[in-house]
Amino acid sequence: RHNEAASISKSVSKGGREKSLNIDRLLTRTFPGLPIMAAVLLSTLIFVFIAGSFLEEIIVELFEVFLIEPMHSLGLSPFAEQIAYSLLIALQAGLGIAFPFVFVFYIIISFLEDTGYMTRAAFIADRAMHKIGMHGQALIPMVLGFGCNVPALMSIRQLSKRERIIASFLITMVPCSARTVIIAGIVAVFVGITAALSIYLIVFALILITGLFLTKV
Repeated sequence: RHNEAASISKSVSKGGREKSLNIDRLLTRTFPGLPIMAAVLLSTLIFVFIAGSFLEEIIVELFEVFLIEPMHSLGLSPFAEQIAYSLLIALQAGLGIAFPFVFVFYIIISFLEDTGYMTRAAFIADRAMHKIGMHGQALIPMVLGFGCNVPALMSIRQLSKRERIIASFLITMVPCSARTVIIAGIVAVFVGITAALSIYLIVFALILITGLFLTKV
């Protein structure tokens, strides 16, 4: 099919071959396509950890300076002050810990989608995805699972029944944004980035083992 597509493209295209570097030649070949894909994924995770932690510190500090400390000076009754403090801490946790990492992650994913890299990554991953019983196009729902597993599962409808069953198992194992908040916001901050990345490596290994098992059965 790829040869036929290339033949049709050649027959309807005009002009000589461009002498400038074709980015697709780099992104859709095993080398350097696979190392580039691994580097993009690793860089994405590291950037989410670093940028999310930076935004987390800013938001938490703003809550402390402009909301929590002034609230203590209002002269509220102990009960009212405790209620107000609990509400502010809840907002601080939601906006300070969860929001930064989800926000940064979705910006990166939207950028990769808009540049067209996601489809190139699906193409280069096709052979590897076949080993766990799915086509390369299943890579996109797998990546979407990093944001949320629910829309990722909804996006596998174009796959065959066998692939949908396998993808349903594997996508639920992908760390979604809620789990990324725990990994990046707690493990990376209090234990270290190396420990956080090791969690992803373990999860990816489990996904691979599970996919190989499901392909057999």
